[in-house]
Amino acid sequence: MPTPKPSSEKSKPLSLKKKTVFILIPILFFLAGLEGILRLTVGLRQIRYKCHYPVLDNQYCPNIVAIKDKNGETIRSNSDGLLDKEYEKPPPPNTFRVAVLGDSFVAGEIVKDGFEFHAVLENKLTQRLNQPIEFINFGVNGIGTWKELQTYHLRARHYKPDLTLLVFYWGNDLDNSFSELKRGGPNPLKEEYPTQSFKEKVQVLRKRFNQWLWNNVALYQFTHTRYHLLERRFHQWFGPEWRQRPTQKNETETPALSQSVENPRINNQLLKKYPALDGITPRSTPLINEPTSLDDPWFFDSDAWNLVKKLILKIKQEVEEDEGKLIVMHFLGETQYMERHDLPVKEFNEFLEANKIGVIDPNPIFFRMSREELHSHYVPQDIHFNEDGQRLLAEHSVDFLERTIRKMINLQSESK
Repeated sequence: MPTPKPSSEKSKPLSLKKKTVFILIPILFFLAGLEGILRLTVGLRQIRYKCHYPVLDNQYCPNIVAIKDKNGETIRSNSDGLLDKEYEKPPPPNTFRVAVLGDSFVAGEIVKDGFEFHAVLENKLTQRLNQPIEFINFGVNGIGTWKELQTYHLRARHYKPDLTLLVFYWGNDLDNSFSELKRGGPNPLKEEYPTQSFKEKVQVLRKRFNQWLWNNVALYQFTHTRYHLLERRFHQWFGPEWRQRPTQKNETETPALSQSVENPRINNQLLKKYPALDGITPRSTPLINEPTSLDDPWFFDSDAWNLVKKLILKIKQEVEEDEGKLIVMHFLGETQYMERHDLPVKEFNEFLEANKIGVIDPNPIFFRMSREELHSHYVPQDIHFNEDGQRLLAEHSVDFLERTIRKMINLQSESK
């Protein structure tokens, strides 16, 4: 008969594996409860429809259908991750192809499919020239000239475009490109395209896992959005010198809205050509270029402008190596028009023309508009053109593009 164990003998301690399981079970139940509460009360936000690609970073995922939270518009991409219909590589016979590079103004997330200015141009020019004309949308929200050069190099050139239309937005393209340089990523001016590097492959896996979490886990969405706000505030407090807001003030104190906006003390030469709008205080031009990049748009010899000029010339070089032609369309933002920002538009046009780059400049049309007319061309509470604004861009561009394309088609016919 076995001898009973003394009651004072201690029980065998739990193994590390069991301890871990017992600790994790209540944590998992707690997180599952939070997930359920958030799904019932907050719900899942708009899915992330961008995928991480080597070097290019955020581009649209292939074959996505998503509803944009802001305006309820449906966003659709093709099998190559472009917000456009399907296209062949290379183009079909007798088809003239245009690659359109740009940011959200080109991507057109904010308007209905078919109302983007390049879609309107495609229809108009196909009718006018009596042959297929394709405008392929390579626009991506949030990029600048730096990423647009990379987009041409890694994506657009494979579609063999005859013409490349680069759309430059004065609102943030300079800042976006200069920020990319300062971050120290692969430099397209130095032909740095490490698409097969181990680092880039790890980044792709990490970003795609984060995307899966966002699209499927409400708790991740909730914590990530709050963290993002904190991160932005941290960068505002402790950002580098080149990201600080300019400290200089206008020559004199800016007059109140009730005062005359034609106050001669405002340093703005543009007012001589385009008088101030009713009730809008014009923006004084900075007197000196400070170390921060945020005042660089006003100074055509600034670091940001010098970078963008190099990027545009690099795009031109690559386009011409592919036997194509480059045209640049550029426009300001609504606030810049209303506040009469005296930016170096003339100098930019002269730079493009001196380098034999075609120019589409609709800025005088917008500067001549009244406050109400300007508003009527933009999406309410948004910086983007609405369908009327998109149509205006197309109407302003169509004659110039018809002449250019017709001339190129004739030259192609003569060379055959």
